[in-house]
Amino acid sequence: MQATSSGESGSHSRALEAARGVAILLVVSLHYTSIHVTADTLERGLGFLSFIPRTGWTGVSLFFVLSSFLLSRPFWVERAGGRTPALSTFYYRRVIRIVPLFYLAVLVACLWTGEGWAAIRSMLFLPDYGVLSPFSEVWWSLRTEAQFYLILGLGIWLLRKPKWRPICFGALAFFMVGYLMFLSGSLEPIGWSVGLAPVSVLMSVAHQWPAFAGGILISWLYVEWGDSWRESAAQSKWLRHGGGDAVMLSILFALGFALWSVESVLYIPMIRMYGAWPLIQGGLWASFVLALLVLPLYTRRLFVNAPLEFFGRISYSLYLIHYPVSRFSLPLRIKMRVWLADTNATQPELAAVGLLLVFTIAVALSWLSYRCVEMPFATLKDRFAKSRAAS
Repeated sequence: MQATSSGESGSHSRALEAARGVAILLVVSLHYTSIHVTADTLERGLGFLSFIPRTGWTGVSLFFVLSSFLLSRPFWVERAGGRTPALSTFYYRRVIRIVPLFYLAVLVACLWTGEGWAAIRSMLFLPDYGVLSPFSEVWWSLRTEAQFYLILGLGIWLLRKPKWRPICFGALAFFMVGYLMFLSGSLEPIGWSVGLAPVSVLMSVAHQWPAFAGGILISWLYVEWGDSWRESAAQSKWLRHGGGDAVMLSILFALGFALWSVESVLYIPMIRMYGAWPLIQGGLWASFVLALLVLPLYTRRLFVNAPLEFFGRISYSLYLIHYPVSRFSLPLRIKMRVWLADTNATQPELAAVGLLLVFTIAVALSWLSYRCVEMPFATLKDRFAKSRAAS
């Protein structure tokens, strides 16, 4: 078993970029329809498929899977005999990738609200308790990501030291037993259960860990067997002639059915009611990503195409920008609704035109953010990586 070299291939990169596009479009669809479209209008416009935007929060789980897949991959390559990545480089690249744009968003929120202490808390990846609304509604996932970065880096550092490995595995086993007891309600007498847990715990890596674990697992599988699986799948007559699409369709059907079954419940109440939901969601999205990377698909262009790759590239900017744009555009949406009503447009048409306008504004601002903020720092990050590799 050898580390796959295709991890750096264009196909691999395009597939993951497009998957990011899927994730951000799910998140945006949730927020924009919940803010601008009534439930009745959404059902009239989309019919049965209205469950997709209603459960768009699942896009964050896909983001977590993709993040852990990419970040754990160099360490699996190291285990397979590849170059040992420096943890200092790992953290430097994470800081350069996440912090500049996030701090800019925090600064804008601080200037808008005048809440300096809440801004400082946010810069330390601590909750702002809604003080910086509407900018901070989506920041919770960045705190969860930051927690994962700390745990991953610390775990790798300890696992590189043989004397710490038994302790690491023991701590992991202890956590898993505690987590299962937490889900089952066995710890409820001492106040620990899904129903009693504060929101900060439910949204943290302590409860969202299955998505990260799923990404780490498929990263290992892909590094170890990705090339051989892809070659075997390409040689399989069944998979090559629609079997791969059948597998992918089965994964998406299972995911869609699971989401449809909880569409009527808001996210926080839902994960209190269904404590094992992160396990289901994380496992299905991890299966989707792995299938996208190794299976031959007639329908590949539905999942990997230029529009999705574009949204994947600007996904971080769009994630931070889309919600405040949506909130601040409400007066414009009201005026647009009045004007369109005079033209005898139907209610779904009113909603569609308004959403398209707001979405276009958010995408334009996100593209500028990507070009002016993300790209310069990405260049700096790559230069640092090259200098470390050359030293």
